[in-house]
Amino acid sequence: MKRYWTLGIVGVGVSLLGVADAGCGPDPFVLLQDQIDTLTAQLAEAEANLAAQGDPGVPGAKGDTGATGATGATGATGATGANGAGGAAGRNGTNGTNGQNGAPGQDGTDGTNGQNGAPGQNGTNGANGANGQPCWDLNGNGVGDPEEDLDGDGVVDVNDCEWTGLLARTHVGADGTADAQDTNGPYLESLPVDPNVPGKFVLILHFAPNYRFAPGVNLRSFPILVTPFSFTALPGEPPTTPISALVEPVELNEEAKTLEFNVYEIQWSPNGPAPINMDFYVLVMEP
Repeated sequence: MKRYWTLGIVGVGVSLLGVADAGCGPDPFVLLQDQIDTLTAQLAEAEANLAAQGDPGVPGAKGDTGATGATGATGATGATGANGAGGAAGRNGTNGTNGQNGAPGQDGTDGTNGQNGAPGQNGTNGANGANGQPCWDLNGNGVGDPEEDLDGDGVVDVNDCEWTGLLARTHVGADGTADAQDTNGPYLESLPVDPNVPGKFVLILHFAPNYRFAPGVNLRSFPILVTPFSFTALPGEPPTTPISALVEPVELNEEAKTLEFNVYEIQWSPNGPAPINMDFYVLVMEP
């Protein structure tokens, strides 16, 4: 068992103050007690020597300054000092580079319309236009040339002008026979009907020998009007069943000066549409 001893000095003596644990081997208490006795004797001797001394003598002269001792260890860091006064303002730095352009902003709303301005003054009248070209002056030279005497009366005048409007008209019977016409000018020829194709009529427009076609005309340039006879009811007669007519342009021959076209007649009845041969009037107009 181990023992732990604590020494303490009381006055001029030394005492054993405490014991802890115990152990095997030499008794430490005996060893310590011997040391205590030795120390006590030395202390008693020192006290006797002090009592034998007389009064202190006059202080001696100041001795020479001893050699400088070794530098002591560095002391602890002192407390942080107060903040110093602010320094003078530094010089302005150089200007930085320009930043990139920002994205375009959204379009603003449209402003309100301004008030109408005052009306401007009337402009001056323009110069009179040049005289028009006579209708008979086909080459534009202002002179009545022999080739411009279309009616052959020896005088070039308005009677030689080409008339625009109705080219030809006639009445066609149910058998396809057309009324008699003057064949010296434009006239309509109706061919005999085909008994195997009811409701179909073939007509040919013969232009005047001196007729000139306008640039760009074609077989569909000439309006053709067809009026079935059933639409021309006479007073006192019962109404007839409605008849419709369809026009089909076939060929325009500028060299032969002819325009061929077909007319189809259809009768509308409660039993449905059916082809029919019936009198009609036909008119061919200028483009």
